[in-house]
Amino acid sequence: MLEYHMPFFLLPDNGARTVEIEAGESIRYEGDFYGLMRFMNESPDHDWVNLRMNHLNNPVDFLGTETTIYLIGKEYYGSVLSQIKTLLQKQVKK
Repeated sequence: MLEYHMPFFLLPDNGARTVEIEAGESIRYEGDFYGLMRFMNESPDHDWVNLRMNHLNNPVDFLGTETTIYLIGKEYYGSVLSQIKTLLQKQVKK
């Protein structure tokens, strides 16, 4: 369900951030997108969404040549996640 929200996650109005990566750090984390996320102090809870926001399917797809990445707007993500959980709970009760 979160995949359908990806275009909205990328909107600056929803808190999405474009972050520059120093060349040395990008190369250092080649093939280790989640390692880059830990280096940038991003929560593991946001790993998958941040991965998909950057058009990656797997953390090893990070080439190490990227100079910028997109990061999730945490408040908007939390709101969407809460709405999805509520919908799923309603479906289970039916």
